[in-house]
Amino acid sequence: MTRTFAIRMEARKYDTVARLARRRGATVSEAVREALDAWIERARAEGAKAPYVALADLVGSVETRAARQRARPAAARRRPRSRR
Repeated sequence: MTRTFAIRMEARKYDTVARLARRRGATVSEAVREALDAWIERARAEGAKAPYVALADLVGSVETRAARQRARPAAARRRPRSRR
């Protein structure tokens, strides 16, 4: 069963999609369907990953406060005086 739906996009984006579709000998609809299929497959593949695997590219990308303090010289690590 198929369904029809319309999408709204900027003229420049449509022109780009149309140009890419022509290069492949496809219609704009075929190109959009192919892009949606690829997006769905990628989402399914990512959903099947363990949580750690899904976030692996982020591990180590955030520097904690403790890591910043360890990287500073001891003299710079002194706590500021509390205000009274």
